[in-house]
Amino acid sequence: MGKKTMRQTALQAIGYELDYANETIWITKDFGRKAQLPQSKEYKKLTQMRREYEFGVAYRTVDSKPHDSYEDLTYAQMVINIGKFLHDKPDERKTMLEEMANIKKMYEGERGAYGKVKQWYVGNFKEAHRKLKLLKNQADNVEGNDKQDDVA
Repeated sequence: MGKKTMRQTALQAIGYELDYANETIWITKDFGRKAQLPQSKEYKKLTQMRREYEFGVAYRTVDSKPHDSYEDLTYAQMVINIGKFLHDKPDERKTMLEEMANIKKMYEGERGAYGKVKQWYVGNFKEAHRKLKLLKNQADNVEGNDKQDDVA
């Protein structure tokens, strides 16, 4: 994702944007929710703009700050990662793996069991997971550059 444009920042700040070329009033979801209440200033502003410009109204999403992604995180990957994070601390690694196994067993068969184990994992290894993912992305980028050099 690139940097936010001035346009996105303004849209996020005031909640709407007039698009004269497409005759559209772009609004954020938050602005739209507030505009549903007749006593709100957003409702008054939106009705004023619709009367004045006779444009259609559409929602525009505004990119929020990126969040940590835990996609591709399985139980097996959690175990592998714990081994990597604590490779130089065998006693702590053993304790954490046992704790994970106990939590996994405790919630086994319950709805949302994976989410509870993941919550424990993130609570204990969020920073380490972030660093490992960063290293993996850097390695993937280097590998991708090597492949591009082979093609050229």
